[in-house]
Order: sequence, then C-alpha cells, then structure tokens
Amino acid sequence: MTYTEKTVTDALSGLGPLFGTDVHAPDAIVMPPWHQLGELARNQAALRYWVLQVGRELAALGGIPGRSVDSKAAASLTHLGLVARLIAPALALAVRTGQVLDLNLASTWWQPVLGGPVPLSISLPSAPPPAQPGNDRVASLMSERVIDGPVRELTSAVEELGVSPRVLWGNVASVVNSAASLLTEIRPELSGKTRHIAAALMHRPPLGDAGTVDVAGRFRRLSCCLLHQVTPGERGPVCGDCVLVRDTSE
Repeated sequence: MTYTEKTVTDALSGLGPLFGTDVHAPDAIVMPPWHQLGELARNQAALRYWVLQVGRELAALGGIPGRSVDSKAAASLTHLGLVARLIAPALALAVRTGQVLDLNLASTWWQPVLGGPVPLSISLPSAPPPAQPGNDRVASLMSERVIDGPVRELTSAVEELGVSPRVLWGNVASVVNSAASLLTEIRPELSGKTRHIAAALMHRPPLGDAGTVDVAGRFRRLSCCLLHQVTPGERGPVCGDCVLVRDTSE
C-alpha cells in the first residue's frame, strides 16, 4: 500500500458508504464489475439506461403500479446519487488531510449497483497532492477540481435529458450541505473546518444562487430535486431542505 492509498483509507475509514471509496493504480485497466464513470457523461444511451434502472428501483420501493416513474424525476435523483459519490469522499479527504484530489471521470470507476451509494474507485497520483494551507484554499481547489470538473460534466450530461440546470445545481448544493452535515455528525471535532469549507463552496459559482442559509445555519435549496414528482399524477414526499417545505418557524 502506498502512502497515498493509506492516506485515503485512513481518512475515510469509519465514515460510512457515502464517503467510502476503493483506489486503483493510474495505469490499471478497468474490468467488470467496474466501469468508467465517464461513460455516463459521454454516452447518452448508457446514461439513459442507468436512469431507467434507477426509475424502476424507485417504482419498486414506492409500490408504484406499472413500474412507471416520471423520467425527469428519475434523472434528477440519478444525478443526485452520482454527484454525492464524488463530493462526499472528496470533502472528507480535504477536511481530514488538507489534500484535494484532482478527480476526473475517465479514471474514476463505478459499479451500477442499486439500493444505496454506488461503489466507487478513484485513481491516485504516484505522489500525494500537497496539503493546502487554509480552508479557503481547500475550498477553492475543491471547486476547481471536483465541482467544476467531474460534477459539472455529469450535470451537463443529465441536463441533456431535459432536467433544468437549476434543479441539478440545487442537487449539487444539497449534496455539499448533506455531506458536511453527515461528516460533522460522525466526527464532531471536525465540524468547524467542515462547515467552513462547505460554506466557502456554497458561496462560489455555480452554487452561490442554489440555496440559502438562515441565521440558525439551516440550508434550504431554491429548487426541488423532483422527488415529489416520482409518482405520476400524485404529489409525493419532499426533502427536508426543499424549497417546497413550509417554514413552520414563523
């Protein structure tokens, strides 16, 4: 095990499946059950097929007759799950080590497994990326290497399925907030650094207008992930940070 692999393993250990990732060598050849995550960004047929599988899983879980799920809702929720698997481990690694991985979809692998966070494997450089001085610098590099890199590529691909970019970037903001909240719950001693980096990400384009944070620190997105549209013709549930949630504090 190289130093870089040990760094990732130690940093993500015990944080749960949303944060966990396997690692592989830069020159490794992708073999089943692994697939390049980039396939979903450059191959609309592959992306549509995975969205269809996610939609069928949602229908089965929700007891929806005829296994029919709103296609845009399925695409949005597919996007939510995929970007979460990129952002969560990158955020945790940045918080715990100060290192920001330069992720790209061509060298990131995934497994099309339903029912939870998809398995992920990332390629690591031969030498560890340098630890960055200061939380703002970490957030800047995360924005550049993760949000404006692979996350934007996946977002653009799902947008081509007819989902509003406002919805999709709201998904990304929601993931940043949710991953930060979960990380602080699991490792409360990291809450200050985690919240600082997450807040800095939220204030940068393209997330700056995707949500708001009230005086109590509660995040609310300014769009909906479309979960409530999963069942055609019916109003379904909404997420806790959804724009459709009524504010009961007033």
